Amino acid sequence: FKLFPGGVGVFPKGKHYNISGVSSLYDDPISDNIITKLDKGMMKSYIKKYDVYGTQRNCLKALKYLWAFASEKDYLGSNPGFNPGATVVLKRPKELVNFATKYNRHKFSIGELVRIKEACIELKQQFPFSTACILFMMFTGRRFQEVIKIKQEYINLDQGIIQIPKEISKIREDQFITITEPVKFVLDMLEDQRNTEGYQIYNKVSWLFPSIRVLTTADITPEYLNGYDSRMKVVFNCWQKVKKKADISFGALKSFRKTYSTLATQVFKGDTQRASKLTGHLRPETLERFYYQEHQEEVIKSATQVAEILKFKKAN
Repeated sequence: FKLFPGGVGVFPKGKHYNISGVSSLYDDPISDNIITKLDKGMMKSYIKKYDVYGTQRNCLKALKYLWAFASEKDYLGSNPGFNPGATVVLKRPKELVNFATKYNRHKFSIGELVRIKEACIELKQQFPFSTACILFMMFTGRRFQEVIKIKQEYINLDQGIIQIPKEISKIREDQFITITEPVKFVLDMLEDQRNTEGYQIYNKVSWLFPSIRVLTTADITPEYLNGYDSRMKVVFNCWQKVKKKADISFGALKSFRKTYSTLATQVFKGDTQRASKLTGHLRPETLERFYYQEHQEEVIKSATQVAEILKFKKAN
């Protein structure tokens, strides 16, 4: 709106190429219209592309916000009328299914973890920060929403830890992540990327996992580089390509947390109290509720299997 308040104009692809592949209104035929054309019919046409009710609801909410923003800025004239999104009715299914719950008990095998790591390394040129973020979650078992809020200033190499202040912790307690060999591997990977030709601007960004859009921004003020807009938001497209390259048929980012918790509980011989301290779970009972619902063979691991797990962690 700042560049083209009348709804006319095209961003040159050379400067604003969408390297992450994230879909947006610019990628849809709706972008061919000026904002004054955004009516009920156009909203319904855009929303019906999606089958999932939750996605439809989010799209409608975004379109309503877009219309309200244009109205507030007087882009719709002196008498814009009512928000057309208010009259769009979505058919609510009888039963709402949270698709993410199917991953609650899922964990990756060691072989899958190895393939995921190899895929991330192969794709790091295309997704330099997203692949590092995925590996970081694999090696720490931390929540995505906590990981993307970590700042470089939280890293204390002398003490060998990364601080997780209560402001970004889900359980609202100060915590830390130990900089193990695998975690150091990711930190070195990020450091190398920031020193790569063309990426030096990221040395001025405070976030450990910044947005790839920093490369195309014209705003290099400290307010932008240290603000919300320069922080990573999603890794969806990267994760889909990693799964394909690693031949992972089932699994989600949250599976890393379950996997790490299971490995930690095995290594600590069932001590969920110690495992919960590593992953930032609010209660050890959270681990016990899911962990002991698995087959008994998963609970009682032989010393050889534990050694193999530790061997893998050390190798990374």
